[in-house]
Amino acid sequence: METVVKGSNSLGEYFTLLLDKTQYDKDAILKASYGLAEYYFVHITKATTEKLAISFYTKNITGTPLVIENAVTLFLNALHATPPVPLPLAETHH
Repeated sequence: METVVKGSNSLGEYFTLLLDKTQYDKDAILKASYGLAEYYFVHITKATTEKLAISFYTKNITGTPLVIENAVTLFLNALHATPPVPLPLAETHH
């Protein structure tokens, strides 16, 4: 289960998602992040050896009321919509 932390700093209000990097493909994480780049700033850092911290900040776009809470939901939906990368046969067949 992913952990979500809400906070605020000099850049504004944010939500940080702690994601187990062994459970998700790096390319899928980047693709899901890129899909939100029009409306949110996405900052990815290494939290621990097993976890990534993915922080979402809203961009102040005139005429577009964005709810920062939606960023995590949109990210996870995009992440789970990405099909898993198939393992080569040599890794899956004994």
